[in-house]
Amino acid sequence: DHNKYEIYKKDLILMSAKYTTKHPIMFIDFAFKTTSFIWNPTFPKNRIGLVINTDINSENNTFGIIPKNINTRYYKFVNNVINITLNIGILKVLLYSPALYFYITIIIGLFLLYRKKYNIILIILPNLINLFIVAISNPIHDVRYIYPNILVCYLLFIILFKKMEVNYEKNK
Repeated sequence: DHNKYEIYKKDLILMSAKYTTKHPIMFIDFAFKTTSFIWNPTFPKNRIGLVINTDINSENNTFGIIPKNINTRYYKFVNNVINITLNIGILKVLLYSPALYFYITIIIGLFLLYRKKYNIILIILPNLINLFIVAISNPIHDVRYIYPNILVCYLLFIILFKKMEVNYEKNK
């Protein structure tokens, strides 16, 4: 309840700070487990978070909303594809691992910086800021929070290959 939070906000923050300073190892362990989807491309068993929900029915459906597309062929097909890809290791990493795209972005960004394309920082900096904000603000992580970073990775691929194509044409 938001009202109770506002009433006890100061107490909750002080209690959190107290236990964090008393048990820093536990806090660090929790922080690494909850942010692992940002920095770990694999899916360790002790990972906390990374919800991939394929059921559009809300457990707190107090308004009686009934999804219209739940019985459609499209919905069933997409759900089947998601569930199949979640069970195939390499596809799970390629499709649902924001950390993989983070590392690819960093590698491509470093390569482009090495090639003196300094304006590339304007593309990478918002990604890093987004990762930092998600890491410190959200205890349960989902791919949707890092989805823009995945799209930027694809954009960097396009920029990289375009630069390679231009260089190839110049050397012809």
